[in-house]
This record gives sequence, structure tokens and C-alpha cells, in this order.
Amino acid sequence: MSAGERAPEERVPGCVIHGAGDLRVTDVPVPPPGPGEALVAVRYGGVCGSDLHYWRHGGVGDFRLREPMLLGHEVVGTVVAYGSPDTPGPAAGTPVAVHPATPCGACPECVDGR
Repeated sequence: MSAGERAPEERVPGCVIHGAGDLRVTDVPVPPPGPGEALVAVRYGGVCGSDLHYWRHGGVGDFRLREPMLLGHEVVGTVVAYGSPDTPGPAAGTPVAVHPATPCGACPECVDGR
């Protein structure tokens, strides 16, 4: 690759909900981990009640889909990389389970108390 060329974007299959009854498996980009974040190569994912509500009703409780959303927050996989070298966590290559209910405190849902 010559100077100035970008590497092709890595993509993986994901379950993307577009609205009630509209679930599609499409290739989605792999995001680089940000500071304090880990990138996990997902091996298995579960389907939970909220995923079913999005598929059947287009939302959960008072939250309604406003744009396509990647489903699958109950996952296990392997740590691939960290966004910054001082991020605490298991070493790259370690199998992990992701805890889906840890709030970030910064996104619109956390700020609104949801």
C-alpha cells in the first residue's frame, strides 16, 4: 500500500434491526476502540427479551427505534485490542464475557436516566 492509501475497512456480519419485523444480517464496520475501551472479537451472542421487543414492536418500553440499530449485547468473545495502552483489563487474547448493563454515563440514554 502506498503512502496516503487507507487500508480497507474491516467488516463483520451483524444483526441490524431497522423496524418492527425488519431484522437484517448485514456487514457492519468494526469500530476502533476509543480511550478506555476494549475491542472484543465476538464468538457467540444471545438473543434476549429486549431484542425480541425491538423485532416484534420496533422498541422497548418508551424507547422507539429512530434509526437502524445493531442488536446483540449479551456476548462472549476474545479481547483483541485496547484503545489506549493504559486501559485496565485482561490481556489481548483472553476470552471474556461482556457485561451488558454497565452504564457509560455519557450517551443520551444514560444522561436521560434510561
